[in-house]
Amino acid sequence: MNPGPQVGQAAPPLNTSDVFGNAVTMGAERGKRTLIVFISTQCPVCKDILPNLKTLTRTEGDELEVILVIPNENIEIARRFVSNHRLERIPLTASTDLVSQYQIGVTPYAVMVDHLGIVRAKGLINNAAQVESLLTATDAGYASIQSYMDTQESLVGEEAAMQKSHA
Repeated sequence: MNPGPQVGQAAPPLNTSDVFGNAVTMGAERGKRTLIVFISTQCPVCKDILPNLKTLTRTEGDELEVILVIPNENIEIARRFVSNHRLERIPLTASTDLVSQYQIGVTPYAVMVDHLGIVRAKGLINNAAQVESLLTATDAGYASIQSYMDTQESLVGEEAAMQKSHA
């Protein structure tokens, strides 16, 4: 787990603009959860998860905001990235400050912030299943995908042991 803001702590403020100059703030200001996804425009895995993030925006938009963050890079490249991947409904901000505040070292990495602005879960999201797992972990009250998975594996092991003892 990265050393950035820990689960249960207030998320650093997010008052910035997207690559087109539109204001971007945390969903908590509107009573929504926010999934902050740190990506790189050069990362193939990051590109692979974009369709899932677009679906989340479409299906969960009343309760969840998705915000993409890339390190500062050429704004024209970032704008083309938005256009090429049809990300007009998902704000993309280019901010080295946010990457530093959240201490992100690898991408794609996501941080789930609740409607009160508190970090609820975080972790690497290398595929659509991990994005869903992060949301499930958050809904179930776990700090990360890994802690959720560890608990699930433990429960499966306990259930198998109980079935074996009753056999």
